[in-house]
Amino acid sequence: MGLIAMGLMVFSFTSCSDDPIPLPTVNFIATPNGYDVAITVESTNATTLAWTYGDGSTSAETTNHTHTYTKSGDYAIVVVATNESGTATKTVNVTIAASMTELLAGATASGKVWILDSGAGTSVQKIDKDLTLWTGLPAGALDMFELGAEYDNEYTFKPSGDYGVAGKNGAVLTGILYSIINELDIIVPPNSGAAGLTGAAFTDATGKFVLHEGEDLTMSVTNEDYPNGTNEEGVTEVTFAKANFLTFSEGLHFGVRDFNTTVLIKSLTPTKMDVTFFISSLNPEDYPESLGKASIAISTSMKLK
Repeated sequence: MGLIAMGLMVFSFTSCSDDPIPLPTVNFIATPNGYDVAITVESTNATTLAWTYGDGSTSAETTNHTHTYTKSGDYAIVVVATNESGTATKTVNVTIAASMTELLAGATASGKVWILDSGAGTSVQKIDKDLTLWTGLPAGALDMFELGAEYDNEYTFKPSGDYGVAGKNGAVLTGILYSIINELDIIVPPNSGAAGLTGAAFTDATGKFVLHEGEDLTMSVTNEDYPNGTNEEGVTEVTFAKANFLTFSEGLHFGVRDFNTTVLIKSLTPTKMDVTFFISSLNPEDYPESLGKASIAISTSMKLK
């Protein structure tokens, strides 16, 4: 009888020691915030966790953590939990929206190159908070004023903040007054219908840009009565509330070279940018206080080269 009881005890202990470890379980929540994704982990019985993030990155994090993406896109985050009994897998899909900087300058060191869109119309406007339309010009308007070659000029933005301008034909679009005051070599003579624009010689240049997002932009302007070239209001201030705009280091411009290097961004997609340039076109002899202040707004589109 004693031998039987002892045998049962041995069998019982042996059975307990051979019980398999339960399969692991794993779950997680992924919460995007810009390019960062906060990952909250819930797991049981796992010996290891192996993560892939859909961008080529991996990790073995076992607790809550954050993964940072370098560019926008749709990504599948996958975790595999493992122990000696087997594995468990969980997948969560996340979408990373592109920032304005990525839309403008891309996500690689080489950046993005923009040119004037010859297929877009152009508006000549008063500089007020509504950018009141004076006149509209059709697509390809620069061709009408012998300035069509300036559609090819290249403007390169890089994520680092570096910026470059390449005048492909040795010239860029320039405000008439700016060209005269600075004694630039005018390639295309001023045309009275060109809204104060001409073409002037330009040597390729590099520098920096700054993207301002959702900031109030206040400008001192002296609106002319286009196309008559008179100004009865004098110098006034105009504020664009919560605007997106660009500024550039000295000697650089975007689209039109003039005294004012601020450019409003009205809309921005990966391949198209609607912008407003500001130029000075009043006669400084008649209105000396206006020199260097914007008097006309020109809105058009840029496209990805």
